[in-house]
Amino acid sequence: MPKVCVPGPYQGPTKGLKEILVEGRTIRECLDAVEAAYPGFAPYIYDGGPDQLQGFTKIFHNGDPVPAEGLDAAVAASDEIQVMTAIAGG
Repeated sequence: MPKVCVPGPYQGPTKGLKEILVEGRTIRECLDAVEAAYPGFAPYIYDGGPDQLQGFTKIFHNGDPVPAEGLDAAVAASDEIQVMTAIAGG
């Protein structure tokens, strides 16, 4: 099963889980599976629709950056999807 890695600031809905095994054939299906299991996760990822990522959210597939239009890329059972967030401040 693919693994979704969730950064600390996004772990509220996942109840502190930072690694979640999910069923999915694409990156988007894997992210949607996290939302299905932990409602409230998707708003951290998407902004106004499934093809618009939040401004501070970046998705990586096995360490490679994924643009919003690349969320339908296929994943294998051994793949890792990393959700990253930039922390702003001053």
